[in-house]
Amino acid sequence: MAEDRDQLLAVLRRLDVARPAVSEWVVGIAERVGRLKPNGTLLRRSPLSDVIELEALCTAVEAKRLGWVTLRLVADGDPRLDPADLDVLVARAADQQDRLERLRQRAVVGALAPAGSRQ
Repeated sequence: MAEDRDQLLAVLRRLDVARPAVSEWVVGIAERVGRLKPNGTLLRRSPLSDVIELEALCTAVEAKRLGWVTLRLVADGDPRLDPADLDVLVARAADQQDRLERLRQRAVVGALAPAGSRQ
């Protein structure tokens, strides 16, 4: 979510932390390479592609949520951090996790359940 990224960059500026340009570059490359993965099909997506991609997103959102939680733990003692803003970011990440988990569960059923039992 762009708003989360903007908030992170604002926090980094307030904490006088350099923007992690190299890690952004590495993540961008990893994303592109991931699209080239062999999945046994040439012209269509593997049925498990959605599951794998949603699980990766779930992991990323959990890491983001934990980052906000970490900052929130020190916010009361650091005037550079706004505890209320961090509470909103933690709640937003938790909501994103919930929505992704529902999508992941549907993708699992769609990809792995026997054809006659899919919902």
